[in-house]
Amino acid sequence: MSDIENYDWLGLLKSTVDVATNGIVDNDVAEKRYEHCKSCVFFKKSTTQCKKCGCVMKAKVKVKGASCPIGIW
Repeated sequence: MSDIENYDWLGLLKSTVDVATNGIVDNDVAEKRYEHCKSCVFFKKSTTQCKKCGCVMKAKVKVKGASCPIGIW
């Protein structure tokens, strides 16, 4: 199965709705979240994606209503 078939499309839609309704976090919060992601075993450095949820983490960490799929943030 390809990466695109494994992608969490529902999660992407939810994040889009979260941004539209809740906005984004400040840069300090986003940076702290991303630091956690970069040290995680599920972080795919080449694409900056999470192997667990499929999200591009540089974007997801900025979403106010988003959360880590394994509960780190």
